[in-house]
Amino acid sequence: MVAELFGKPLIEVRRGGYLESVHQVAACACNAEGEIKLALGSVDTPVFVRSAVKPMIAATVAAVAAQAGYALESDELALIAASHFGEAEHVAVVERLLARSGSDESHLLCGAARPRHAGQVSTARPIYNNCSGKHAGLLFLCKLLGVSSKQYLLPGHPVNKAWMALASRVYGVDVQAAPQGVDGCGLPIFALSLHTQAQGYARFSTLRGVAESDREAVAAVAQAMMEHPRLVGGAGHLDTKLMAAEPGGLLAKIGAEGVHCSASPAHDFALALKIIDGNERARPPAVVAVLQSLGALSPRALDALAEFIAPPIRNLAGLPVGDIRCIL
Repeated sequence: MVAELFGKPLIEVRRGGYLESVHQVAACACNAEGEIKLALGSVDTPVFVRSAVKPMIAATVAAVAAQAGYALESDELALIAASHFGEAEHVAVVERLLARSGSDESHLLCGAARPRHAGQVSTARPIYNNCSGKHAGLLFLCKLLGVSSKQYLLPGHPVNKAWMALASRVYGVDVQAAPQGVDGCGLPIFALSLHTQAQGYARFSTLRGVAESDREAVAAVAQAMMEHPRLVGGAGHLDTKLMAAEPGGLLAKIGAEGVHCSASPAHDFALALKIIDGNERARPPAVVAVLQSLGALSPRALDALAEFIAPPIRNLAGLPVGDIRCIL
């Protein structure tokens, strides 16, 4: 897999006006039918989806809850799909989700973390983990399915079979037959090509190709994420800023190791992008530049996203000494 993961050298890191480093980027944009609009580097090599799969998990919880007569709030759906910064508003929704299943923070198996928002100081706790919303959602799913939550991280656990089944339907491939791994929060994860990931997001955002039985839940999650961009990330978070810049017009979700997926229903495409070396400093300028090239960002949105176009490199005194730019 690694030998095939070659992208285009699109991100330049400059110091004092001189090139210091380069990051390669692979990306694919296509519609719900899989018709490619943009391809950079390898778009057929499997790439771990990481947290970009969270909307599929949220849709599974929403669907099973609806069948059981529960109506999840839109902010709860957004938080299940989130990679959040552990801010107070994120913690409050996680606590509400935990209460739905009769659980508490001790039941979260995602591992302890500190809040990631600048200026927020606290000891590490599981509830601050950027995946705590997803895990709280899975604990509620355990209750809905009537199964034990003690080993919910195991690949064969019923909750993981449930969300992987929905993901398979949306992506259009059997995700359990794809390369398998373990995510940073302990949950099983799989690798799909960028083409497949982009097509899945295009289906998720437009509902074209989505099974009738999944449509209501998928639509609810997509709407919830766009209604609550702050809950999906937090202050200064790329996903939050992207969706706030194009209200109701852009669905955005990062994944670890430089993964990003987004969808623009109005422009009939979704994007799946991977920074080849996994360095996440390269992701914001790459994502903004590619979305701009695809016509998905209005002039007003570009103004709102200016901090991501050429983020400065600062020395330890906080002075700018260079920048990071996309040369697309």
